[in-house]
Amino acid sequence: MKPATSFLVIVLLLSVFTLAATPQANALGGYVLSASGTATVRLSNEEAHSGTHSVEMATVTDSDRAEIIFYVHEPLSSIDALSYWTFTVQAGNQERYRPWIAIYHHADPTVQTIEEWINDYMAGSPDVFYLQAEPMYAYPNGQFSGQLNAWEKWDAYDPEHPLRWLSLESPDLPYEAPTLQDYIDGSAVNYQTQSHGVQSFASREYGSLYVVAIKIRVGYGSEWGGFLGYVDDVTINGYVEEFRPPPTYSPEQIKAMKLARDVCREIDEAGKVDV
Repeated sequence: MKPATSFLVIVLLLSVFTLAATPQANALGGYVLSASGTATVRLSNEEAHSGTHSVEMATVTDSDRAEIIFYVHEPLSSIDALSYWTFTVQAGNQERYRPWIAIYHHADPTVQTIEEWINDYMAGSPDVFYLQAEPMYAYPNGQFSGQLNAWEKWDAYDPEHPLRWLSLESPDLPYEAPTLQDYIDGSAVNYQTQSHGVQSFASREYGSLYVVAIKIRVGYGSEWGGFLGYVDDVTINGYVEEFRPPPTYSPEQIKAMKLARDVCREIDEAGKVDV
């Protein structure tokens, strides 16, 4: 089990170096792959839950980090579907490790980039908020043993084993942590745990906070060296990312598209002529 607060702070500080130059995409139209150290992250046709491709994520050392980034700009309360599938081949030195998920959100709706979020976090702003969920904690008291070489679904709203979320304000009780809905509606402020009474995992409701980014990650902690796995079918509300490869065209198709472009350009130029 990782110390909650210290681990979260380490993750966020590392993000300063790995995310500040990340290009942006929109959760309704794309994603960004990012890796540091000797980690790799790429589209792959080795495994796929649907379609032909998924994202392969691999580490070599414990300090390696890789992630899939979806940029979102919606209130957290509007996220009513959030799930992803994983296929783990090698789980590093911890058999229960799986790609995990993080949500960056902010009290100021004008903040829309990770750069802005990180700058505010480093400045000690009270308006930055963060949640993370690791799949193994969705099962109480270490009951998750996992299955290698099989597709597994992780869902924030699963009726039996929803993802459990820690915040920057949480005690170190990942197995007893609140669900995403508990943060959204404010139940996490005074949350009844199974074995530790009422605990405060948040200082306020998170539902009105604006999401800046949602990330699926590997690494950022001990015993992650030697991980190899795949992620597919990420669902954020009505958006489903199947990680289809970019289209390829034959030389004939490329020639036809260039011809069509040139014709359109000529028509456009002709329309500018005074008659």
